[in-house]
Order: sequence, then C-alpha cells, then structure tokens
Amino acid sequence: FQDGIYSFTIILDDNKCIVPMSATLRMAIAIQDERINYDFLPPNVFTPNSSDDINETYFVPDLPGNNCERQFKNVVIYNRYGIEVYSSAELDFHWDGEDHPTGVYYYLISYTDFSIKGTLSILR
Repeated sequence: FQDGIYSFTIILDDNKCIVPMSATLRMAIAIQDERINYDFLPPNVFTPNSSDDINETYFVPDLPGNNCERQFKNVVIYNRYGIEVYSSAELDFHWDGEDHPTGVYYYLISYTDFSIKGTLSILR
C-alpha cells in the first residue's frame, strides 16, 4: 500500500428472515509508513574483558528498525586487513570480539538503500 486514505463500504443483506434487513458500514483507514530517523552514530569502542562485565559486546543501541521504505540487511565487521571477522543479519546483533586482538576494526551497517561505515576499536 501507498500512504493515503482508503475508503471501504461493506453492505450486509439478510434475506432469510420474514422481514429482510440490510446494513451498511462505511469506513476510512489512513495508512502512513512509520517515520524513522536514520541519523545515528554507532559506538566506536568496546572492551570485551571478563573482569568488569561492562561494555562486553559491540552493538548499536537504538539501531533504526524497518519500515516499508527501507529494511535492515546486515552488519559486517572487518579487521585491518579487510578480512571479514563477523557478520549478522540480526537487528539486535552483539559481537563479543571473540579472540580477536586489541586494535581497530571496520564496520559496515547496510540497509536496503544505504550503508553506514566507520571504525571501532577493541580495547582489552
């Protein structure tokens, strides 16, 4: 559906009774795509160490969701050599850094019609 107002008319006829009855229902439904702000800034550092249980995984809080205009596709993280080290098609992804060393990594967050890329650091 496109954004707009859609009108419907439903007519109910009952001819089974001695006195036939009829009822008409008219309704209008306004359809509007959810407006989502895609202007967001992903975090650029996380500290996956088991000593403090703080900032243990890389994720983007409040990552914009889906609507009819665009949908989340995936997130891919690369090391400094351009080798993919993590990917997920889940909107609520969490990367624990696995056994990757301290350093700078690159993320690519893709939607159906645009992408956001940047750097993130693992500090252990």
